[in-house]
Amino acid sequence: MPATERSLKAHMGEGTTSFIHPATGEPAVSVNIDGHQFRVPRDITIMEAALSHGIEIPHFCYHPGLTPEGNCRMCLVEIAGRPKLEPSCIIPVGDDMVVYTNSEAVVEARRAIMEFLLLNHPLDCPWCDKAGECMLQDNAYRHGSGRTRHQMLKHTWPVKDFGPKLKMYMNRCIQCTRCVRFLSEVDGGEEFSLFQRGADVDVGTYISHSLASNYQGCLADVCPVGALVTKPFLYRARVFYLESQPSVCPLCSAGCSIYVDRYFNRVARLRPRPNPEVNDWWMCDRGRFETEWIEEERIVSPALRTEGTLADGSWQAALDAAATALQAARGGKVGGIISAGASCEEIYLFNTLIRGLAGHLSPWYGPGGRIDPAAKIDFLYRRDPNANTRGLEAVVTDLVELDSLLQLIEGGGLTTLVVLGRGLDEATAGRLAGLEQLIVISSHRTPAVTEATVVLPGAVWVEKNGTYVNGDGHLQRFNRAVDIATRARPETTILARLIERCGLGTAPHDPASIFNELGRQRGPFAGLSWEQIPPNGCRIELQPRQVEAGSSGSEATSDPRPEIEE
Repeated sequence: MPATERSLKAHMGEGTTSFIHPATGEPAVSVNIDGHQFRVPRDITIMEAALSHGIEIPHFCYHPGLTPEGNCRMCLVEIAGRPKLEPSCIIPVGDDMVVYTNSEAVVEARRAIMEFLLLNHPLDCPWCDKAGECMLQDNAYRHGSGRTRHQMLKHTWPVKDFGPKLKMYMNRCIQCTRCVRFLSEVDGGEEFSLFQRGADVDVGTYISHSLASNYQGCLADVCPVGALVTKPFLYRARVFYLESQPSVCPLCSAGCSIYVDRYFNRVARLRPRPNPEVNDWWMCDRGRFETEWIEEERIVSPALRTEGTLADGSWQAALDAAATALQAARGGKVGGIISAGASCEEIYLFNTLIRGLAGHLSPWYGPGGRIDPAAKIDFLYRRDPNANTRGLEAVVTDLVELDSLLQLIEGGGLTTLVVLGRGLDEATAGRLAGLEQLIVISSHRTPAVTEATVVLPGAVWVEKNGTYVNGDGHLQRFNRAVDIATRARPETTILARLIERCGLGTAPHDPASIFNELGRQRGPFAGLSWEQIPPNGCRIELQPRQVEAGSSGSEATSDPRPEIEE
């Protein structure tokens, strides 16, 4: 298991300092912040200028993805020549401006603001779900007085339930309006608002009802305190016990950058990882909350069909049986179907195997066929349910249409088929009845598994490394976050062993070596290496899609090699 990091602060993704887009435009303004002289673009605020140069200014209501309002007053700074302290999140920089973020007046103002915000805030940090990644905790520790003069009863509100995903503890709310601004500015809804004023101000829906937004988890992300919390993660784990790995969401062609947080070798939660090239600070609720499929219907052991019944077997027996079947059908009798959800490295080895046996290779996009991976349902979510449609078509440029392959099977032209991935619905699996050998490499039970003669259990994306190319041609790495708890193995290891057993030479087994081999060939990956892929990925140049109706093919951190011999 590679080294992991303790859970990063979820309210911004990068601790108490906000992740902001790099300032664009020509540095045209000279500004002095705490004695440091910087040249910055003209149209940015003092807050953005400070954060982009590593100077922290505490804040609550400011979020780089939302319109600034300046209502929490925590970011007050002193500007030379001006009589009052001013909120740095809404004041633009000026030429030769001199700013002090830690003067005596600023420090006293922050202490007063913290005392004001904590007047009615309950002391429930020990059981609050936000404890450990709470901006109020952080700023109270750094900038609060450490004592209270409060002698009155605290104002309380009832707990609000917004449906199966979101819950609100209004007692903890500091009225920063981040949630209201997110729904109206990013998601495009008007379900949240502020009601009443002064000490009676309330936040919620206009009518008591469940929220319909597909981005409710983002409301909990932007909430700087524990007022808005997600129900699926509520009380599941303390965030300071979590270990995080950067990854990529596999549930649609958007390819959102995410963190996978694990707790005792299980996926505890998924959350967005800031990436200005892909998803900014957001991710949809489907990608965030639909994690049950990771463990449901898993294939836990290799299986062989004996006398019409699938029975568990050893890895050695299953690999030998698969290799024997493939060698017997080489020379045009072999076919392969690969899911567009497979990684680029798996696709490359699968193509090497099938082409080495002079076989036919077809894509599986889903029951509805190929969907434009760039087509959107909303501002983020894509219609294509596959994470790597672009990657599949970039690695293999001469795919055969699936229907042509199925017709070849029905006509007796193919005797052996290898299926890689979770794909194939019942209708498609039913058209494979004419095969003599069906080899399935999959992490989950599918209709194809019930028809298989050999089943080789693969790993889920959180259990392995690899790369995806999203619908816009953005290449990203995903990293292993949990250990494989069953007898399954990464697909790259399985395919490398099959290639070797079929006498096609030695194949690299780990994703880093496979990707580096891809980079040494012509095509969109040319010149790239595993180590050169930036943390937020990079754009690659994709060629127009080409699918042949009936052609047949001819022709750096690395994982420790998993042992699959028994």
